[in-house]
Amino acid sequence: MSKVPANVSERVFRRLAALEGSIPYVYDDQDRSYPKKRLRNFAAARGYPTIGIGHLIRPPEYDRFRPYLSEKTLTPAQIEALFQEDTQRISAPLRKKIKVPITQSMWDALLLQAFNTGPYTKSLSAAIDAINAQDKAGARAALLRAPTTSKGKLVPHLVARRKEEADLFMQEGPPSAPMADTAPAAPLAPTTPPDGRAPYRARLQAQRRKRTRRALIVGAAALALVSALALRETLKQ
Repeated sequence: MSKVPANVSERVFRRLAALEGSIPYVYDDQDRSYPKKRLRNFAAARGYPTIGIGHLIRPPEYDRFRPYLSEKTLTPAQIEALFQEDTQRISAPLRKKIKVPITQSMWDALLLQAFNTGPYTKSLSAAIDAINAQDKAGARAALLRAPTTSKGKLVPHLVARRKEEADLFMQEGPPSAPMADTAPAAPLAPTTPPDGRAPYRARLQAQRRKRTRRALIVGAAALALVSALALRETLKQ
């Protein structure tokens, strides 16, 4: 039986889409304007070239994402697939280190922070050490010590994000039993109903969650496009 929830919950997907945006082209993660300006050259980024839901583009990926420097854009399905790819990459090293059962909210908080800082920070390492020692308060304190500065300057929204992660970590209280292999965000139908349709219901719920995620991605992308067109018209005047 797994000690860590098998999946990232819907709330993490929603929160990351809100925090990072859902941008279908390459942009600079240090760009504080909205809509984000499309990068035309990886070298022009002051921070990291980024795409989708906060996916940082490293040099080995430049060829893969080079088409999105020009007019090409990711589809909602591609953005979701990239998010799932990032989830697996970021969660794997955390999952290996956790030796005791944790709740869904504890796992969500760790992943929410890891998406921002990477999974190998001192704060996350200290938090997991505290988790394994059954010191939940110590783990929360470690999450609060995660980076809140950029280039030596305090960033208020990072301070707020650290508190949000720490509060989420404590949300469900201590785990009362070993975690099951799956931990969906919403209650599922009984696993063995009299009518025997559990597999069908599970597939239906999975399809609904996928449609919800894609609707969020499409909405964020549409808002970015409308804002860009409005800005273009303003500049023409």
